[in-house]
Amino acid sequence: MKEKLRILLFAGLLMSLALVNIIKEDNSFSSKENRFLQMIPALSQDRFLAGTFGSEFEVYTSDQFIYRNQWIGLKTLSDLTLGKKDNGRVYFGREGYLFDIDEKLDEEQIKKNIEYINKFMSGYEDKLKISALLVPTKSQVYLDQLPKNAPMNDEDQIVEMLKGEVSASMNWIEVKDEFKKYEYDGLYYKTDHHWTSLGAFTASRFLLDLEENDLNKYHPSIKSENFYGTSYRKVNDFFTKPDIIQTLEPKTKQDLKILIDGNKLVDSLYDESYLSKTDQYAYFMGGDHAVVEIDTGIKNGKTLLMIKDSFANSLVPFLTQNYERIVMVDPRYHKAGISTILSTQEFDEVLFVFNTQTFVQDKSMFNISR
Repeated sequence: MKEKLRILLFAGLLMSLALVNIIKEDNSFSSKENRFLQMIPALSQDRFLAGTFGSEFEVYTSDQFIYRNQWIGLKTLSDLTLGKKDNGRVYFGREGYLFDIDEKLDEEQIKKNIEYINKFMSGYEDKLKISALLVPTKSQVYLDQLPKNAPMNDEDQIVEMLKGEVSASMNWIEVKDEFKKYEYDGLYYKTDHHWTSLGAFTASRFLLDLEENDLNKYHPSIKSENFYGTSYRKVNDFFTKPDIIQTLEPKTKQDLKILIDGNKLVDSLYDESYLSKTDQYAYFMGGDHAVVEIDTGIKNGKTLLMIKDSFANSLVPFLTQNYERIVMVDPRYHKAGISTILSTQEFDEVLFVFNTQTFVQDKSMFNISR
């Protein structure tokens, strides 16, 4: 009798959860994970037979499950208790470090992105200095903090492939070896995949030929002591300590004029409203935008077009004292193509700033070839 009762109770619990999931309103965006969630997929005969509907519906049920964030936290606690090195999405590193597990490299997309880059180069390499700053993934720099034998993509191999297949006029700016020389901590956040302001400054030295002691020209300022990044939001570990967001602000103040997406004029590279939101990294530049135009007030005639991902948002504060005008374009949001900007404005330099794996795999790179 007791066994039947337990079965009935368990079945009732499952049915209750299923019913609540059916009647509750779906969420289109997760502020915790800073990403759009899978909505219920459209059903058609072709999509069903191809297996597309099934795979999307599986993601949908996972994304929309009731109390999803709490279940993730409980799963993480269970994984840590059992001594597991990851939860399928994030590696549990040493000293509180969390590392996103690399996605499998898409060879076809890599070929396409190289074609897009070469098409762009062929149109402008004779007119402009074009460089690429490839930001190493955190796991490539902090190898000692990774779990033993944790598999990851070989970014050295990716860079060598790019050097061999992209136009020889591309100027590659590599910072990985320099990052690995430093004994001090703090180039990357522990709970997020981005570099810190210190990491961005270290990279800027290679762009601008600066010395390490040029750091003295900046004033450190703590902006948040409770930053939980995107890696944390994939695990919801109840015991993980938050990161600190610290900026390095130039001691010489600039009168900046910043136009965002052609309709919003601001005078700061930072948006403090995000410090009270989930995505605190968006404090830098107010997050990602299609086009940001920065007039720095420096009258040296130098202009820079930066084609970028989110890593550039915390890098650009270190470039504003070296260029009169900087235009930042994010191909994920600017669908009109880079040629529309290059045909209407004049630049001295073009700089790609991307995480290494994003540079070769992001599907929005198509927009740089138009």
